[in-house]
Amino acid sequence: MTTPRNHPRLDDPRQAAEHFGHVCNPHNFGEYTLMVAWCDREGTPLHHQEIVDCDPDAGPSDCTTVLTNLVAMADDADRCVPAGLALALTRPGGEHIQPLDRTWFRAFRRTCHTQGLTPFGVYLVGPYGVRPVHIDDAA
Repeated sequence: MTTPRNHPRLDDPRQAAEHFGHVCNPHNFGEYTLMVAWCDREGTPLHHQEIVDCDPDAGPSDCTTVLTNLVAMADDADRCVPAGLALALTRPGGEHIQPLDRTWFRAFRRTCHTQGLTPFGVYLVGPYGVRPVHIDDAA
């Protein structure tokens, strides 16, 4: 993981893709990992949390629980009070949407809604680059 060179705005998909391309560890591109960025109201990242060795068979409630717990950790640790979240996923395979990507996308949207957070997007990161996951992908 490298330090970002500037203060990106993750509400801009181009800046978010560039940011996650810098902060996600290339050694994890073939593994199931998450990178959660807690953001302020403008989409500027305040803190990142990387979760490695994620369950490749996680169900919707498992994914929602992980994200909800991460939000609670941010509040409890007084690291930041997030106003929004962005999520990057690494996993084996190419840039085409897989079922687990859909599960994480839906859990991300659900968590943001129930926690009152702005969803700044879900991104796939791998050797192919960074690809946003769109609502149509999750259908």
